[in-house]
Amino acid sequence: MMRKDQANCCDRSGFTLVELMIVIGIIGILGAVAYPMVVVTLPGYRLRAEMREMVINFKRAKLEAVKSNRNVVLAFAPGVGSQSGSYQIFVDNNNNGVFDAQIDRNLAIQPMRQNVVLVKTGFPVNRTKYNSRGMAAISGKIEIRRDDDRKRYRLVLSSTGVVRVETSTDGGVHWTG
Repeated sequence: MMRKDQANCCDRSGFTLVELMIVIGIIGILGAVAYPMVVVTLPGYRLRAEMREMVINFKRAKLEAVKSNRNVVLAFAPGVGSQSGSYQIFVDNNNNGVFDAQIDRNLAIQPMRQNVVLVKTGFPVNRTKYNSRGMAAISGKIEIRRDDDRKRYRLVLSSTGVVRVETSTDGGVHWTG
């Protein structure tokens, strides 16, 4: 007659150490294949996300100018050296074009994402503004790029306040859009 613990010895369910090691090995191989693809594509995603966010912020500034019946300024600080650049959006209550913390209302201070550089602007003193009718007081261009200089986006602001996006894959020589 068999004892109760002997009868159940072969009835145990679970995974063996060999099965677990095989699964861990497969996961490791998949990770080793996927990691380089993620590293290569992530800067491109960041650049597109930054471009989209800039377009949204331009539209936000235009809407705020009309809504508040005030000038809304977009002030840009292009990247220099290892700095990637940034921009600020504010309601210019005293109409001097410069942010005054006690008077003006800040809408956003936006640093560039990792691997994205604000290269240059085509605006005098790196700023433009929307007036109370939603028109751009100064039309011009802003150029952003990946830090490896492969792809660039250029946002073109027309005098009517509309933003158009152009793309370059050759370092900014030829633009499409």
